[in-house]
Amino acid sequence: KGVVSVPPGVFGKKIAYIAPSGVQLYSSGEMPRMRIGDSVQVSGTLRKTTDGLRLSIRKGDSITVLSHGDPPKAVAVGDGDSLEEYEGKLITVSGEITEIHWPSIMLGDESTSLSIKRGTGLKRSNFVKGASIAVTGIVQKSNDGYRLLPRSLEDIKRLQTESISSEHEEEIPAHPEKRIKPLVYLTAMLGAVMLIFFGLFVQKKMMNK
Repeated sequence: KGVVSVPPGVFGKKIAYIAPSGVQLYSSGEMPRMRIGDSVQVSGTLRKTTDGLRLSIRKGDSITVLSHGDPPKAVAVGDGDSLEEYEGKLITVSGEITEIHWPSIMLGDESTSLSIKRGTGLKRSNFVKGASIAVTGIVQKSNDGYRLLPRSLEDIKRLQTESISSEHEEEIPAHPEKRIKPLVYLTAMLGAVMLIFFGLFVQKKMMNK
């Protein structure tokens, strides 16, 4: 039993992955319709392949969808950490895009390689060299080590390289001239009022004479 982390059609029509085991399901016939988050019960033959643990489903075996629930959660892995122990599992790594050799992409110190499958719908234009991203995907063994396979555009998150919180924002002082001008206006107004009262006082005194 397991929860579908990759449904058929993303990495191949006859391939799916389940969590938390990270086992790949491979069917010699048609796969039933499955969604991420589906709880399934599968019978088949488990064996080790170059892609990791694979449950081969042949004639007489079965895949039964039991229910639908929350999607499996990815494990956060540090950039540069070994991916070997996460083979077949859903993880998230973050890093800067350093090289793009489509459909392969390198992150960080080039220790993490992304491999883009056609069924994901991802395009070359979705990736920009120098951008910092968080990527969720399935870890798969390759000839060059281990690589990460994202499932769709939803697995790619652009990160803010610079962010300033309100606690760290520097208050910009007002320009000195802008501070002085209100005082000048106030002084001028007070002077004008005093002149008016003085004029009235003088006029009243002259009339009393």
